[in-house]
This record gives sequence, C-alpha cells and structure tokens, in this order.
Amino acid sequence: MWLSLGFVGPLGTNTYASPSISCKRCLQTSFLGVAVNANKLQRRGAFYRTPCLVPKLEPIVAIRHGDRLKKLGKPADQRKALIRALTTELLRHGRIRTTLARAKVVRSFADKMISLSKEGSLHARRQALAFIYDKQLVHALFEQAPERYADRNGGYTRIFHTMPRKGDNAEMGVIELV
Repeated sequence: MWLSLGFVGPLGTNTYASPSISCKRCLQTSFLGVAVNANKLQRRGAFYRTPCLVPKLEPIVAIRHGDRLKKLGKPADQRKALIRALTTELLRHGRIRTTLARAKVVRSFADKMISLSKEGSLHARRQALAFIYDKQLVHALFEQAPERYADRNGGYTRIFHTMPRKGDNAEMGVIELV
C-alpha cells in the first residue's frame, strides 16, 4: 500500500509529518509529497523505535523487463503474423505505408532478413523461409540482396514520416528499402 503524505499510526489514526517536527526527512516528505511504502515502514518498526516518522527514502524505479518489442495492441500470435506479413510485403514491393510504430518494428525484422540473405548459408536460408511467407521471394532475396547491399553492414531500410491517418489521427510513415 502506497501513501503520499499521511501515514497510518498504531491505532489507525493518520499521523502527518507536520512542519513543527525538527527532522529534515519529515519536513521534506511533508512538503514534497514523496511516496513511501507503508508496509516497509511498519516492518522496520519505524513508528515505535525512531523519533523520525520517515526512514530514509528509496527511489521508485520502473524496470524495463520485456521492453524489447512493441506490443502493437495485439496478442502475440496476431502480432507475429502482422510483422511477418508486413516484412514480406516490404521485401516484395520495396516500400509500404503503415503506422510509425509498426514501421519501427518491421525495420529490425527486414534488416535481419537481409543480413541472413547476405550470409547465404543453408541454415540462413531455412531461417528466412521459416519467417517470410513467400518461397520465391526468399530465393530472389538471396540472389539479389548480397550484391545490392555488399557495401552496407546494416541500415537497409529508412522511414519517412507522412501525414497522420484520417479518422484516428494515427502517425503514419513510409518504410522503404535503401
């Protein structure tokens, strides 16, 4: 349970850090409204052992677990199918128009497919066949991409911002092969 300025006292009464308290931490908490974990305070016995109502505050940090791939507002199976379809169409047509969030996700997968085609091994070809929907497209990619992108080590796509979509004002863009 997170509290802002008030703390639950021993009898359930609210105990506020008032400006008349001489403790610096209590004063800072009362004026800044820093969030403090009440359970941690009670476990430490801070209400009974110390004259200070607030122990040393620890910063609240958001952890970036599972933040590698945008979720795109879809379940995992639909998201994977969407990314595969957009990557296939980008490699087939050379340029597609989509939302910026989708374009940024597709960029990494398209770059990976082109890197696999530059590698040219049988294992790389099978990995590309497992991801791209069109078998003839994979064969064409493995024939043309190594000489087209021989001087590049990455950055095979570019994204342009375009006008927002009419209807929901979503940010749109064009992703194309360099």
